[in-house]
Formats: sequence, structure tokens, C-alpha cells
Amino acid sequence: KFEYVIHHQLDQRVLITILQDDDGTKWTIVNAHFHNDAGPRKQQWDKLVSELPKLKQGYLVFLADHNSVLDPALDQHPSALIEPSHKVKAREREQAAYMELQILDAWPLVY
Repeated sequence: KFEYVIHHQLDQRVLITILQDDDGTKWTIVNAHFHNDAGPRKQQWDKLVSELPKLKQGYLVFLADHNSVLDPALDQHPSALIEPSHKVKAREREQAAYMELQILDAWPLVY
């Protein structure tokens, strides 16, 4: 059971909600629907990167769609079982960006 604490709307597509469970542990839930185009998506990420460290409380749960990718080379569905080297490098850059946000062990669920 969770109790609502507060929320922050960064834009029409990004909502950060703080919840508290029965044990008193706080959870930061980021619900993000990222823009299809790379330019506006980068602006959404820039805003999230600047605001999330100030707003985050307790554990972090990040809910995002397939457009959450940070690197344009990953902004398409893979067509082969083996990824080309530019996609592997792009994925590494994306992981580094997640680590900067302290979103560890984060992988997009849909490519």
C-alpha cells in the first residue's frame, strides 16, 4: 500500500511522483512519454537530468516508452541478432548517461 506524497510535472509528458509505502520508504516514480523526434526528446532528457537529482527521494522507478533512448543510433528497432558496432557503442553511451543520473542497471524494455 502506498501513500501519495507529492508530484512534479516537468512538462506535458514527464511526471515525477513521490510515494511512501507502509514501512515509511519513499519511492520516486518517473513516468515519461518521450517525444518521437530527437530534438524535443533531448530537451526532455536535459530537463529530467537537471531536475531529477533535486526531486528524487528513496528508490527510483523509471517508466518510459521506447522513445526513451538517449542516442540517435539506438532510435530504431534492431534488424539482426548481432548489433552493428555503432549500436553497441551507442548503447554504452546510453548506459553511461543513465549512470550519471544514478539510474543503475537500467535498460529500456522495448527497442
